[in-house]
Amino acid sequence: EQENQKTVVKDMNRLWLLLTLVLTLLMPLAYVLPHNKEQYKPLADGIPQHQAILLVCVAVFLGYFAVGFGLMYGRSASGWLGLSNYLLSAEPADPTLMPLFPLAEFLLYQSTFVLLAALLVYTALGRQLNTLSHVMLALFVSMLLIPVYGHWVWAGEFIAGNKGWLETTGFVDNAGAIPIHAVASWFALVLVWKLGKTMPRSPNLALTEQDPVYSASAVLLLGLGILGMSTGLLPVSSNKLGSTLLNVVLSASAGSLLAFLQYSFYHTDKGRMVRGLGGFASGLVAVTATAQLLTPLEAITLGAIAGILHNLLFNTLIRYVLPHSWQMRTAALVAIHGGGGVWGSLSVSLLGAE
Repeated sequence: EQENQKTVVKDMNRLWLLLTLVLTLLMPLAYVLPHNKEQYKPLADGIPQHQAILLVCVAVFLGYFAVGFGLMYGRSASGWLGLSNYLLSAEPADPTLMPLFPLAEFLLYQSTFVLLAALLVYTALGRQLNTLSHVMLALFVSMLLIPVYGHWVWAGEFIAGNKGWLETTGFVDNAGAIPIHAVASWFALVLVWKLGKTMPRSPNLALTEQDPVYSASAVLLLGLGILGMSTGLLPVSSNKLGSTLLNVVLSASAGSLLAFLQYSFYHTDKGRMVRGLGGFASGLVAVTATAQLLTPLEAITLGAIAGILHNLLFNTLIRYVLPHSWQMRTAALVAIHGGGGVWGSLSVSLLGAE
């Protein structure tokens, strides 16, 4: 009877991981569905931006499967990177190191994290590059950039005891505030800033003329994905499951409301809704680091600060760092994912359980 119970629990946990995988796979829709004027403009080689995303997704899945997953979750070389190649073998290099999750489900689940990072870079650079350049960037992100940093933070999630160097110091990041959101957005910022330095300065458009980088439907799809990312590796029996879901929703809601109110206090134009949507996404990003550790009040506090920081960072970027009109979308993405990711990581030591 005990064996039957263990089998049922194992199957339920596997089913939950598959369900959250479906949620995370909805995230690319937030980038595929055109929702502002910028996304209707083609890439440098004339291919529509929302169609070229398919090639980026293909590059990420194949690159991560062939190389990236092994670097991220293979047997660790002094905590710096993994040395296994799961393309050649479905088993860890050392048979004494048993995986905690089935390889296929875990690999596909983690590939959605890497896909999000690649889509952030793709959206930030947009039509400044051609399709081939975007595909090469997606391969770099999925095969090297995210897997190496991800190994430092998450290597022990697949094989117990196989920890990266940051993980051994006690670094905590539940669902990618730094390894995904911050790393990808700050990487994109450097690329866009360098590209902008080679072009003649052009004034940014008025904030009232800007479309949101994420529409209402996009932030809701992003929210569903982050709900899956934050809870996918929790067992179904965990008492943290419901509270984690609640914390994600509360943080996003507080971020949206505070970003909207803070902007409305100084302005009366339609940019208020743009900031509200950005604040919602910032709250989602910030809570990914510590969603399992917060009380509801702490989640609200975290999200509210993330919403205000989003407004302040966006204003700073467009004023001092990204002066071109085509760079405003990048500024919004960095304010959401870069600022929210860093604040979420710092909040681990300020909020939540020990």
